[in-house]
Formats: sequence, C-alpha cells, structure tokens
Amino acid sequence: MPDTAGLAGFTPVSLNLAPDAASVDWGDLAGLRFAEPFFDQTVERWAGGSAPRLVRTDLAALDALDAAPSLDPAALVFHL
Repeated sequence: MPDTAGLAGFTPVSLNLAPDAASVDWGDLAGLRFAEPFFDQTVERWAGGSAPRLVRTDLAALDALDAAPSLDPAALVFHL
C-alpha cells in the first residue's frame, strides 16, 4: 500500500487511464477558492498561477485513500 500521508490537502486534478501508465495528478489547491462554475475552470486558474505544486501517483494511491479514515462529505453538488 503506498504512503498517502503526503497527499493530505491535495486535490485530484487529472486522471490518466492509459493501460501502460495509469496515474492520478494531485494539485496543492490549498487556500484556493473554488469560485468558477466548473471544477476544470478552477484547476485552469490554479495551473496558470505561480509554480503550481503537483504530485503524480499510480492508481494504487486511490485504493489506499479509500481504506484510510476520512471525513464524510458535507454536501454533494450535481451540476447539469
């Protein structure tokens, strides 16, 4: 199981499902307000800032995070 402690506070911003290189990119969006109507617009604003911090993991990190204790979501937003 991979060490996911370093991902605390990171947000998954990209998913690559290529069979030979499946991975998740995690961005340090701490302190960034999600003000745009769509998630990808907020990620674009973050990526255009000064030196965005990005970490790449394999998909096993998702399994490890799923098994770790976490907060229940406060709300779910369905945008159509």
